[in-house]
This record gives sequence, structure tokens and C-alpha cells, in this order.
Amino acid sequence: MRRRYLLCYDIRDSRRLRQTHRIAREHGDALQYSVFICDLSAAERIQMMDAFRDVLDQTVDSIAVFDLGATQTDEKAQVVDRLGPQPPLPHGGPTVV
Repeated sequence: MRRRYLLCYDIRDSRRLRQTHRIAREHGDALQYSVFICDLSAAERIQMMDAFRDVLDQTVDSIAVFDLGATQTDEKAQVVDRLGPQPPLPHGGPTVV
């Protein structure tokens, strides 16, 4: 079963920031530069968090992952309200990582 997560990060070093952004892009879709929507299985979520742990300096960097619930197969279902340009959100299908 896949769940939808909101991923946000605040990274203090440019090298770690680039690495963190690359990991986030591999696992989700960008809403803003440091905010992503990720549709992940439990195993994929663990892999993503392990990849972040390998990169972060946990004394100054932070990542927040919010569980938004089960992914929706109904394309009309909205989990995010936005104003301004809206990038497309994933529609709950499998994600190849």
C-alpha cells in the first residue's frame, strides 16, 4: 500500500543541499524548491530516510515528513490547496525509484 507524504527540508550547506534535493527528486515531485509530494511504500520511505541520514548533518539540518494518508486513485481528489502556478501531483500509481 502506498501513502502520500509531504517532505520539507532546511539544509545549511550547499553541498548537502544539492545531495538532499537529488534524493528528494528521486522519491517525489517538487511543489517548491524544498517541498515535495512523495507517494511511497513503507520500504521506499525507509530507503529515502536512510539516504537522507547518510547526507545530513543532524545538528544543523532538518527534514520533516508528513503523512497525508493513502494515495488517491481518483484524479479529482485534492490533498493540497494552492494559489499560483500549480505543478501536477502524482495520481497514486507506482513510482519507479
